[in-house]
Amino acid sequence: AGIRPVMITGDHVLTAEAIGRELGIYQKGDCAVTGAELDEMSDKELETAAETCTVFARVAPEHKVRIVQAFQKRGNVVAMTGDGVNDAPALKTADIGFGTTVIGRFTTFDYRYLLVGGKRLILPGEKALQVHVEN
Repeated sequence: AGIRPVMITGDHVLTAEAIGRELGIYQKGDCAVTGAELDEMSDKELETAAETCTVFARVAPEHKVRIVQAFQKRGNVVAMTGDGVNDAPALKTADIGFGTTVIGRFTTFDYRYLLVGGKRLILPGEKALQVHVEN
């Protein structure tokens, strides 16, 4: 289907690589980039890294936005999930942004459209949506 999952996390790079291996996202020899390394990269260098790296670790909210934009500049449609306020800017930047949260808690996030049951619902303008999730 042409879907390529990558991990973007605030976790330490070694933790991210270990979790990525468990999920089948990160293989031995794959590229992992840290937020400190992103700070040193030009946008062009990040676009190149986005094509080959599968883990982005120790990143800040502004790094997440740059990463999403790098994938988009390469012609990719970007879907992103996030579970915190620090993810909101990147969720808004992504073509598809889906906010998640701890079960039983409320979260608010901006959206352009939402996937529900595999169907794409187009929503006019940008709105704030509050979702309550329970088992």
